[in-house]
Amino acid sequence: MTEIKSYPNKEFLRKNYIYCNGVLINKKTERAVGSDTKKYTMVWIGGQLYAIHRLIWIYHYGESPKQDIDHINRNRYDNRIENLRVLTRSQNILNSGNRRNTVALKGVSFRKERGCWRSYIRVDGVNKFLGHSWTLFDACCLRKSAELRFCP
Repeated sequence: MTEIKSYPNKEFLRKNYIYCNGVLINKKTERAVGSDTKKYTMVWIGGQLYAIHRLIWIYHYGESPKQDIDHINRNRYDNRIENLRVLTRSQNILNSGNRRNTVALKGVSFRKERGCWRSYIRVDGVNKFLGHSWTLFDACCLRKSAELRFCP
């Protein structure tokens, strides 16, 4: 079992930082904290590395959720509180966007060998095959209805 990282509490964050439009500003230095990595904006506090979006969540709501904190607009560097929400891992993966597919919708791909479209979804770590369709529109409809059914 993985160990859950302890985060600074709300009182500590409010005592040492000011939140301003998605940025934490150190009260002593009056400078924005954090540096961009390949994944997220991160900051060192007391010898520990933290993701800024999780600290901003704590700053506003007082605790770090056990679930994922998702960036609604998919921009990992946009840490405005109105762009953050708590989701399960499955829901967050659905919002992660399309990576390998030539179709704009995640979970839909063209099967050259069959000459049709394939729809699928991953829920709780398990791939679920939704079906084959002759048209892209039908394949997208299958995928969207599965998103509504499995990840409300």
